[in-house]
Formats: sequence, structure tokens, C-alpha cells
Amino acid sequence: MNDPRGHRFLPYHPDAYDEHFALRIPLTLWAVLLYALHAECLLLLGHLPQAGAELGYLLAYVAPNELVASLPALAVLVAALRRRPTAGRLPRFVWRQGAWLLLASLVADLALALTSRHGAWAAARVAGDLASIAVVVTSARIRDTFADFPRLPV
Repeated sequence: MNDPRGHRFLPYHPDAYDEHFALRIPLTLWAVLLYALHAECLLLLGHLPQAGAELGYLLAYVAPNELVASLPALAVLVAALRRRPTAGRLPRFVWRQGAWLLLASLVADLALALTSRHGAWAAARVAGDLASIAVVVTSARIRDTFADFPRLPV
């Protein structure tokens, strides 16, 4: 580390930072992203070549409006995968707005789940959406991770 004061003054443990000295994306954020993209995951599982016949029933749980609702979360995932100091302006902008985009995706899915006719599946989605929203809103680590996009060297 370049800081002569050492890690005592870092808000997080030194292992929480990557090689660019940006906060690593925590596992909870990856889990929320994966949940926010559950419609795409179900769509992919339903179309697997080997298990397509066995998992084809999953396609009944995916509606086109759910795919549209998860587009902001998909943008956050792409920005997360491109998160490095040399990233262009668009991924950097999307990453800085990532918490809001993720919340928009989760709130849209919550609204769709509340109007869904699939009883137990809709209840599970409502619970998942509320839990994910609570994590994104209350977690200081997630907030700091979105705020901590690496800056370009001057």
C-alpha cells in the first residue's frame, strides 16, 4: 500500500480492495444482481440443450415484461464486469448509478410480482424483491462499492 499510515485508516480491510484499489464487489451484491436477473436465468435454464425438456416448464414463469424490468440490472452487471480504470465513460456512468438502476429493476419486478397470478411463485418474488431492496438500501458496503469506481490516472 502506498499510504504510510497503513491500513488502520482504511474504512475496510485491505483484502476488500482489488489491484486498482477499488472496493471488490461483495458477495451480497453479486447475489442481489443474480436475483434481479432471475428472469434471464430462468429463460436460459429453460432453453438449455441437454436439460431443455426437463426444465422447459420454467419458461411459464418468465413473462416478457419481467425481462424488460430486469434490463437496468443487466446494465449494472455489464458495468460490473467491465469495472476497471480503463473502462469507457458509459460503463463508468452506469456503475456510478448502479444502486439506483438496481433499485429500479427490483421495484419494477416487485410491482409485476404483486400483480402476478402465480401464487407461491409471486409470493417468493415479493419476498425476494423486498429483501434485495432492503440490502441495497441499508448496506453501507454496497453503497461504498458503487461510489468507489476507480479513477483514471492523472
